[in-house]
Amino acid sequence: MSVATREDDPLGEGAALVATLCYMCSSECGLLVSEEAGKVRIKGNPAHPVNRGKICPKIKSALSLLHSPSRILSPKKRVGARGEGKFIDISWQQAFRDIATKLEAVREQYCSEALTMLFGEKPDHDVAYWFAFLYGTPNILDHNSLCDTSKRLAYKSVFGEEQERPLPDLQRPAWTNLGYREKHDCRLLILVGENPAEAIRYFWFWQGICEAKRQGMTLVVIDPYQTKTAKLADLWLPIRPGTDVCLLLYLLKIVVESGAYDHDFVDVHVSDFTNMQHELSAPVLDGGLTRYSLEWAAHMTGLEQRYLQRLSALVCTENPLLISVGKNGVAHQYSGFCTTRLAAIITALRGSLDVPGGLLLRDPPRYKSLSNASDLLRTGQADKHKDYSGRFPLASHGVVSTIPSEILDGVTIMEGPCRGHQYQTKALIVTHGNPLLTAPDSAQWRKAMTARSGDGYQLSLLVVNDSVLHDTALYADYLLPMRHFLERQGVTEQESAIPLTGLRQMAVTPPATTRSPLEIYQGLAQAFDSSDGFAPLLALAGDDDWCDRTLGKAGETAGLRMQGGMQARPIHYQKFTSQGFATPTGKVELYPHGAKTLAEQAYYRNEASCYAQASSKARFRLITGRVLGHVHSLTPLLDGASASPYVWLNNVDAQDKGIKTGDLVKLDVEGKASLVARAKVSPVLRQGVVRALYGWGSALSSTPHNYNINELIDSRHLHPISGNAIFGAVWVTINKLT
Repeated sequence: MSVATREDDPLGEGAALVATLCYMCSSECGLLVSEEAGKVRIKGNPAHPVNRGKICPKIKSALSLLHSPSRILSPKKRVGARGEGKFIDISWQQAFRDIATKLEAVREQYCSEALTMLFGEKPDHDVAYWFAFLYGTPNILDHNSLCDTSKRLAYKSVFGEEQERPLPDLQRPAWTNLGYREKHDCRLLILVGENPAEAIRYFWFWQGICEAKRQGMTLVVIDPYQTKTAKLADLWLPIRPGTDVCLLLYLLKIVVESGAYDHDFVDVHVSDFTNMQHELSAPVLDGGLTRYSLEWAAHMTGLEQRYLQRLSALVCTENPLLISVGKNGVAHQYSGFCTTRLAAIITALRGSLDVPGGLLLRDPPRYKSLSNASDLLRTGQADKHKDYSGRFPLASHGVVSTIPSEILDGVTIMEGPCRGHQYQTKALIVTHGNPLLTAPDSAQWRKAMTARSGDGYQLSLLVVNDSVLHDTALYADYLLPMRHFLERQGVTEQESAIPLTGLRQMAVTPPATTRSPLEIYQGLAQAFDSSDGFAPLLALAGDDDWCDRTLGKAGETAGLRMQGGMQARPIHYQKFTSQGFATPTGKVELYPHGAKTLAEQAYYRNEASCYAQASSKARFRLITGRVLGHVHSLTPLLDGASASPYVWLNNVDAQDKGIKTGDLVKLDVEGKASLVARAKVSPVLRQGVVRALYGWGSALSSTPHNYNINELIDSRHLHPISGNAIFGAVWVTINKLT
């Protein structure tokens, strides 16, 4: 265990400090942790570029999880029916042997691809990929299979491989290839359905926004609800949910037709620009209005023309600019893929790509994640992936939402040499995930996990590896305790504008009855009748060894530890001048994957039709968001989470329906499901919209009127390219309960 110096000892006199990384969200902020006499104290690490000593309320949640009464501290075996939550403690030896025996039976009776492994989050658990591939299944999915899949695919389609998540250059101070930069360069930031003040994903992002705004940056927020972020904005546009694509099409038209694009960049680095000019200028009528015009955009988005003109003037004059697209707010819409593509295109055309204050392309990967070891698969197995060779060949992280149907109805391979091959998912291992609450259509997940086949279940084996008992865990055949992130080790290429490799160090003594991720998968491999097939996994000598393999060189982990658990590198701008773009043309792609238009009409015509019918059917558009301190689906189980979650309703809509704050209301989706919650009346929510919290509704929570919004989401509604669940295209009725 590494011990930091005690020169500045903020955690208690004489406390031994360990520099590690948080994992309550993807920010992975730097922490200094001490453990003395069983008491754990946490402080932000002032030397870490991601958070520079600051921490958010999620740290309190981290301690709650560490000491939770629901914590799983030993392997358990189900003794009741699935869903009853009845378990007995068993030894690790029995757990490994039982699970290995069942996995061997699945492979022998069905096929190895009948095993699916699913991560809610995967840091520190990369060795699971080796286990999956050596077992013989290509079907291992991570958090990115559910979260912002459409957004990632959109960026990659425009900028190329390794550019799924370019980042805003809002991290200062920073060393760069242009020298040391202390002040912010960004002049205009447009947040489309993003609320970093409360939904903190990158701690440095919100810090950077506040600092840059004080230094003169203009902030625009496009969101139907005036979030805490929107209250800071210079311009807030309460758009109709799902019509962001129309707004960006209008902005793109103005940028191109006014000549406000970087002509030199376009001449060298952009493909099909002339085709785009023709599309934008074509006098095509849509609903009686010229497509992409000011009048058309105002009609589609429900925004006043004067505000659209003000925004377009900013876009055409302020530079560098950033357009950041929200994961919940936009990526989960049908149009999320096209909206993100358009944001990327506008940024590039304005000359704000990979420049100070603009959108940063990612550096080539510093290390090779163990998840990239698909060469360990037997020949032909990669061609049996349920998604890449199935309905969603471009879904680079796979599709979570289809797992229940693959349990109940099976998989048919549609592409490649194994075309026509069919199989069913018979075993599911869930690590650090709770799909019963986070994936769409909770009822379908319950059905898949409890469907009977003869004397047993159609899903022969369900294993959950997590730190606390949650809703999905109630259905498990076996529970394997996961070490808290403060109790384990791992390496990560951090989501940071400053290129940063981080080491998560064991900072807290783990319970003796728990195992590290490496110990779990090695123990499971050793329990197979023939463990020879797992030789590469079993050869790993310990946590430093697998971390070294990830970093690419023996001794790298020790070196990283000696540097305080992190290695920051300078930001390099305009990488494309030497590297180009990893796209088919080597340029920015305006029409990727054979697209004929900038946005298929279906993405916005369907929205227009739904909004036109909403009043007559008394329907409201449902959107979701988060509150500060929200930690995915575990939030309702943590200390201080006893207050009932609300659903928000516009004050005029509430008055029309006789609803007041605190009233019980019922939300219904026609032909699907309903839920009951407390109402909160708000003057800063667009009329015709209902706002709810995502990731609540745990059956284990004592919170009254706790709701799970995913009961209302149809898992059949998936983006046709990415397979992303369409969480954000739901229409509901809302009525007061008497």
